[in-house]
Amino acid sequence: MKFNGVQHWLDTLSTGNPEAVTNLYLPRAVLVATFEAEPLQGKREILGYMKEFLGGKPGLSGKICSQILQCPAPNVCVVSGVYEFAWPSSYGGTMIEKKQKARFTYVFEKTVNGWGILTHHSSVLPE
Repeated sequence: MKFNGVQHWLDTLSTGNPEAVTNLYLPRAVLVATFEAEPLQGKREILGYMKEFLGGKPGLSGKICSQILQCPAPNVCVVSGVYEFAWPSSYGGTMIEKKQKARFTYVFEKTVNGWGILTHHSSVLPE
């Protein structure tokens, strides 16, 4: 089965539009974010995080390093793996590319409106 939910999320993230990213989540979604201490629930909290996250990293992009897809039901897919974020940053007056790998798990649910993110957990990959 081909399922591109995570790639679609990364592509939307690279637009820098927090509203577009938030619209990928279901209304009751939970986000355990890479750079947030507490879980976020619902689109209002997720939008607040996305505004801050994307606002601090203009030019952000991401790529999937590895992923495992499991679809235990016709309307549910779970995707786990590793992705890498990259964004331009100034260091001593020189532009460099910062990178950060993170582990992820997404639970996607298919609704009458298509696939949406029900749960998303992302954490920095230990070195």
